[in-house]
Amino acid sequence: MIPARMAIRMLRQFRPGASWYLLQARGGSNTDGILSSDFRNQVTIVFENIAIALASKGLKMENIAKLTTLVVDYDEEKHQILIEESNKIWPDQKFPVNTLIPVQKLALNGMLIEIDATAIG
Repeated sequence: MIPARMAIRMLRQFRPGASWYLLQARGGSNTDGILSSDFRNQVTIVFENIAIALASKGLKMENIAKLTTLVVDYDEEKHQILIEESNKIWPDQKFPVNTLIPVQKLALNGMLIEIDATAIG
């Protein structure tokens, strides 16, 4: 059985009639398409890419209801980086629901993380 404090983080509720936005998976590259070999850098960029896409519809990171996160060669160090970077975005710790999937490889060579998002506005 999960602790109540954890259950609250697993469930998000939004107002009826809200619009749903499905954001295609974003990787950790800038507009030049170059991927850093540093995991933290890719995490920062992927979240920046998501924020830019959301802003195009007048949304913020707080509008995200669900993330699906794919991480190559997932380990405790990468877990800590994800927690630290997530805390910068959601300092109130009202994180979106997140499914994290460890993978062996992603679509592009050198891509270490890919995140897709569902936002509600």
